[in-house]
Amino acid sequence: MIKRESVFILGAGASRPFGYPTGRQLREKILEDLKDPESLNLAKDSNEYLERVVRFQRFEEMGFKKKDVLSFRDAFNRSIRYSIDAFLEDRDEFIPLGKRAIADILIPCEDEEVLFNTDDAKIRNWFAYLINKLKSNISNFLENKISFITFNYDRSLEHFLYNHFVNAFKTTQEEVIKLISKIPIIHVYGKMNDLDWQSPEGRAYSVKYNSQELSKAAEKISIVSEKNLDIESSPDFKHAHQLLEKARNVYFLGFGYDENNLNRLKLNQPGNASFWQNKSNIVGTNHQLDFLARSAVNRYFSGKMFQFGPVNSDILDFLKQYLIVD
Repeated sequence: MIKRESVFILGAGASRPFGYPTGRQLREKILEDLKDPESLNLAKDSNEYLERVVRFQRFEEMGFKKKDVLSFRDAFNRSIRYSIDAFLEDRDEFIPLGKRAIADILIPCEDEEVLFNTDDAKIRNWFAYLINKLKSNISNFLENKISFITFNYDRSLEHFLYNHFVNAFKTTQEEVIKLISKIPIIHVYGKMNDLDWQSPEGRAYSVKYNSQELSKAAEKISIVSEKNLDIESSPDFKHAHQLLEKARNVYFLGFGYDENNLNRLKLNQPGNASFWQNKSNIVGTNHQLDFLARSAVNRYFSGKMFQFGPVNSDILDFLKQYLIVD
């Protein structure tokens, strides 16, 4: 079990083992999928052409004309922003369309076959590793002092936990839902709607969706900027700050260490010395970070106990080395 307060901070790389794109991959996927099918050398009866036509029809059903979609794509492409979120922060006129473009990529990643695959040679399933290390059942799971702060929009963690408890133990759905509601899982930038077991308006974890479900998922995504985000009044960020303040162990998993995100977590504010006093272990994955990126993070945490894991170690191997289990 994990009996000391431990917070897992999840970036896009934390969902990558389950089929979700990183920030850079999301950018490339959006730009590729929103190419005008008429500009491509595709047979009109080919599956790829028809899929692209259907995609533009879906956006039209949501109120966006083809020229609007192409205008958004062209601006995003030429902005040279690596992150769709960073692009939308400064081009807020594109936020409604951009959020739908994000959801249109992420929903098809909701593949249960991937999520519950524990073959390490195929899926580096760190969810499965963590849940087995907790060695808990329904009655004592909350003795594990764990919480999650995620910058991701996907719902893979909640869905994994729900299915684990429903299938591993002789219990009721109501008991499982009550238990999961007590596990802090904070989506600081929103998530793509509740799951169907979380609320009547929720949507099942599924690759299948229509334009109405896509719109609902997109509306639950939050695009924030320094202009429109008041950290002090955000319930999710306030909760995240409280969890981090109490934490003994902090694990950054698949995190890109964007300075804005670090600042929003209040990890290095002047006069916040109390934050570091009770910490035992603050470590983070180090996958595909170049020398300059690592140097910037080390400068950010200068004099603090933060340390990187091995270069290019994946999350599963990282947890095997650094996870503290009581």
